Amino acid sequence: MFICSNTPSHYKMAKLCLENKKHVFIEKPITTTLNEALELIKLAETNNLIGQVGHVERFNPAISSVFDIIDNPKFVECHRLAEFNPRGNDVSVVLDLMIHDIDIVLKLIKSRIKSVSANGVSVISDSPDITNARVEFENGAVANFTASRISLKYMRKTRLFQNNAYISVDFLEKKSEVVKISDFIEKIDNYAMVIENSNGQKKQIYYSNPESKPVNSITEEHNDFAKSIINKTSPLVSFKDGFNALELATEIVENLIKIRENIPENVSLVAVSKTKPTNLIELAYGQGQRDFGENKVQELVEKQDSLPKDINWHMIGHLQRNKVKYIATFVHLIHSVDSYKLLLEINKQGFKNNRIINVLVQIDISKDNTKFGFTYTEFNELIKLNKFKDLKNINLKGMMGMASFSSDLSIIEREFNELNNYYSEHKINLNLNILSMGMSGDYELAIKCNSNMIRLGSTIFGTRNK
Repeated sequence: MFICSNTPSHYKMAKLCLENKKHVFIEKPITTTLNEALELIKLAETNNLIGQVGHVERFNPAISSVFDIIDNPKFVECHRLAEFNPRGNDVSVVLDLMIHDIDIVLKLIKSRIKSVSANGVSVISDSPDITNARVEFENGAVANFTASRISLKYMRKTRLFQNNAYISVDFLEKKSEVVKISDFIEKIDNYAMVIENSNGQKKQIYYSNPESKPVNSITEEHNDFAKSIINKTSPLVSFKDGFNALELATEIVENLIKIRENIPENVSLVAVSKTKPTNLIELAYGQGQRDFGENKVQELVEKQDSLPKDINWHMIGHLQRNKVKYIATFVHLIHSVDSYKLLLEINKQGFKNNRIINVLVQIDISKDNTKFGFTYTEFNELIKLNKFKDLKNINLKGMMGMASFSSDLSIIEREFNELNNYYSEHKINLNLNILSMGMSGDYELAIKCNSNMIRLGSTIFGTRNK
């Protein structure tokens, strides 16, 4: 029996078939809940029946051609983008699209999952339409997933990095590319592509495009189901495989719900897009995000030039005085003002460009001596001397602080509370309205300590590109 109905009906229909001793093929995801999936697995085993889940990408010739080459990947990046289709909006984009990549990654990485983080937003439907997730495995491997069903173009690509090899799989075009690196042997090929590291060691780069057989993936998975029934063997994508994919997808969805619930409406979110490609920023932009943060001037300028003009660009990294002029014409908010000399330069460039530039003063609240910023004493002196009265082209909006890099939450909370108290003392006389504290690792604690602006990078986009 083939079940190709909407996801909420999978369990009831599959249960009926299994109870009547029928082998079952279910389109992905296997069911809506994990308990339903477990019951179907038990029913199939009890009745000695074949159960298969329609994760059709397992049969895509692009991935089939490199399965034997893939060996213990350490980093996997998956992008699956599609235009909106009402057919799949009975479930989130995680269960609609991302689950294809989840299934494949779980097949390739032979390790237990260590942690999962995710973020996503509902735009058209009632469940998330765009989602990014990061999954860490106990063997050290990391997988980043991005899925969107409100994109302007289609993309189904996966990149895998393993020891001395890079593998690219294009599910849409049904082709793959393999780049291997090995020790250079000069006698073999005098025209080889060679790279040399800092130690003088030479490595040779090999490119190959494994042959992808022109097959119909749906036909292949249906044939696999039939062969499993005839030969009484396990199918390529069993009910247990479907359960494993659903289990991880469910954890991602639960993380999305948690993040949305933990960010109050009065808290502004700056999406930290540093080192991220413009296509990911466009995805976040497409679901309503307008505030993005960069920590390098050159990258900020390049992205501002190529992306929509209604984006609010935040300079969140350490800013040198000689680089203020490059961002003075467009920057929405400078978070990292850490000296009076920098304030003077920002004011100067604001005057030149006939702009009033919004700034946050960075207060050094950490105890690890790795952060920039005014000490409380230094900023008190600026207030005492009324140093802001002549800065007509600066709008001091608030304060920003970064806590110590510590696993001791009591230290971080103490530092956040100290800055909150200091901000509260001065927000009326200085007309402040922004207290910026909290990043991906500590934003929940920062919100508890009254932060009303947080900066999230890896929580939204996954790990930064190196």
